[in-house]
Amino acid sequence: MSAHHPLAPALAAAALILLAVLAAWRPLWIPVALLALLPVAGLAPWTGWMLAEEFDLLLLALLAGGWARLAWPVGLPTRQPATDGAARVWWLLVLMVVGLTAVGTWRGLHDAGAWDADGFAWGWWQGWREPMNVLRTVKPLAWALLAWPLWQALQARAPEAAARVVGHGAWAGLAVVAAVATWERWAWPGLTNFSTDYRTTALFWEAHIGGAALDGFLALTLPFGLWAAAATHGRRAVLLSVGVLCLAGYAVLTTFSRGLYAGALAGVVVWWLMTPRVPAAAGGPSTGPGVLLGWVAVFGVAAALAFSGSGWRGLAALYGLMLLLFWHWQQDPAQEHGGPSAGRAAGVVAVGAVLGALAAALALALPGALKAPYVLYAVCALACAAAWSAPGRRQTGAWAAPLGWAAWAAAAVAALGVALHWGESAARWGMAASVLLLAAAAACGAAWPRWRGAPGGRWRGSALGAMAVAGMVVGSFAGGSYLEGRLATAGEDWQGRLHHWQRSLSLAQDEASNWWGIGPGRFAAHFALSGEATDQVGDYRWQAGPDGGGTLVLTGGKHTLGFGELFRLSQRIAAPEGAVRVRWRAEAPAPVRLHVEICSKHLLYDAGCRTAQAPVGGTAREPQPGWHTGELTLKAAPGWQSPVFSVALDTRGGWIRLDEIEVTDSLGRRLLHNGGFDDGLARWLPSSDRHHLPWHAKNLGLHLRVEQGWLGLLGFAALLVFAVARLTLGRARRHPLTPPLLAGIVGFLIVGAFDSLLDIPRVAFAFLWLLGLAATLRSPAPAAAVPRPASTARSASR
Repeated sequence: MSAHHPLAPALAAAALILLAVLAAWRPLWIPVALLALLPVAGLAPWTGWMLAEEFDLLLLALLAGGWARLAWPVGLPTRQPATDGAARVWWLLVLMVVGLTAVGTWRGLHDAGAWDADGFAWGWWQGWREPMNVLRTVKPLAWALLAWPLWQALQARAPEAAARVVGHGAWAGLAVVAAVATWERWAWPGLTNFSTDYRTTALFWEAHIGGAALDGFLALTLPFGLWAAAATHGRRAVLLSVGVLCLAGYAVLTTFSRGLYAGALAGVVVWWLMTPRVPAAAGGPSTGPGVLLGWVAVFGVAAALAFSGSGWRGLAALYGLMLLLFWHWQQDPAQEHGGPSAGRAAGVVAVGAVLGALAAALALALPGALKAPYVLYAVCALACAAAWSAPGRRQTGAWAAPLGWAAWAAAAVAALGVALHWGESAARWGMAASVLLLAAAAACGAAWPRWRGAPGGRWRGSALGAMAVAGMVVGSFAGGSYLEGRLATAGEDWQGRLHHWQRSLSLAQDEASNWWGIGPGRFAAHFALSGEATDQVGDYRWQAGPDGGGTLVLTGGKHTLGFGELFRLSQRIAAPEGAVRVRWRAEAPAPVRLHVEICSKHLLYDAGCRTAQAPVGGTAREPQPGWHTGELTLKAAPGWQSPVFSVALDTRGGWIRLDEIEVTDSLGRRLLHNGGFDDGLARWLPSSDRHHLPWHAKNLGLHLRVEQGWLGLLGFAALLVFAVARLTLGRARRHPLTPPLLAGIVGFLIVGAFDSLLDIPRVAFAFLWLLGLAATLRSPAPAAAVPRPASTARSASR
């Protein structure tokens, strides 16, 4: 398979050998590598690979190394006997599902015409309506059948370590996808731009025809972020895990997926309910979840009051005040140490506030280019941090604590100056109310130690992370209209989704299809034959020529063809210099309009394009069938960002055969690879930017019901029920990995209520693999539990 890699077959083969060797050397690293690299192991926008992808190579290499090591188990722990018969029951259910899937696969291949020609119609570049898409859809189950036994063998030798590395792998996958999603927002619409309809996709290229690949993976792995934050020890590790959770929350928010919002919330609740609690440390404050939620609510209200007038700058200033406050209480939240009398301390704080107000007024009077209010805020914050971290602040009679409070009060007043500098008079009252609210909350914390939270950094990291997410939620609503519009149209969208589900269900038109399904991977092909124009989208075929070359047949959809609804075939190119000349040789049996473009683009949403169109095949009055050559010029554009060349048909129901496309810039450079299609569709990726429903059932259960029938749906339900029962009622319910596993499954299923998910191989494999892990977890040793931070302490006996 690596020999056919479109970009670097030799490099791919070398990487596979290296991965296999590493897996054989450290087989317990396999789950970490699989889940951590899954979000980035798909390069279809660069390679054009869809039926096979880099994740397949990664998985097969790791499994080969793991199985090779088990065949030579020198140095591995001794295999331990199973504690119950759960694995046997699981494999009986798996064998049933495999049999049902085999029947469905045969039906799908037959339906797609796999044996119409001599032998099986194999092809690297087949699309959604061709036979190979059937195998692409069932591929995740085949990979899971190879991965489950390896996991069980590793677990039999090192149960605790095997379970731990699965958790670490899922957490690493969450960290990677959150970082990529954050980079995508920074590189394209902007981190704080919530007005555009740009929805984050990360590196899940499967979203090129819609789908919730990123949503499903986030729902599946987010609970492992919570698990890591609760189980991690050490200040740096806690800060890292909380930081990952903040980035993950941002990624969830910027998908603008209502289903993911519900799935993520449900996952958090399930994780919370399933995680064992431990009592608070002796002598420490008893802080339940109400304290954390109270602080988050206070900050959320303050952010809502301030954001409309002061924007993200004001929100950042408020968050800085909370950082300072929690830093002060981090070492020992139970009491303030020594210092002057309460009256003198209050006087010092008042003086600090007055001085801050005078300095803020002076800063606002200076020229705006000097950014004096920001400098003043930074100086006050640094003074506060220095006072509260002074070595002598714990000594009796020390003035460090009240001086720190005075600097904090000055910083709070300076925050109001920041808001006035940015929002002028419109920010005045909202920011003033926010500062007073935080000051009142700080006074309550100073008076009642219980409201300062639990000792150590874990509770504060969790609280500050939750506040950061709350601030992002407030900013997404107040700083842009897109999320508000998404929620406002939920009722209308629900009616449209119900109509789509009804029409999808009608695809199984005979008794055999009702029980066995139309075949995996056959939804798009059958939906296109429904008879409604909106369902008949564009398509493509690569056809080999008699001389060893090839041609591309491209069709236009019969629905309304706006700019976002065009069916494109695209290739990433180097940034062109100056004007771009596009030449082609094509055949059209009837007049059509050829559309070409270069756009700055990540996957679906462009940040500026140069487009042109030209007639091919004559006109309606004077058709000119046969082969034609043509040329178009695209105007120069400055500052191309990840440019993508695309070709499409802007003619409803038309088709064209392209023999060659050549794209050159003003320097004479040829920008396209494989423009003559001699290497199949290497480097080319099809996409539909806006029109997505014809490719997906948009419901996981309905997807199974249509493609694999009632029997396939019942088989999947049996696997799911057994795994969930094992986690909730079986002997695995006390396993440390049970809370994140169950929470991830629940979140994934909620997202799956609004999207198919199982037609995305990478995400489907992750779900199936974790489902198998959940069903075969070995019973933990007595007293094995994940400790929870004291902030969530309850009685350990319930």
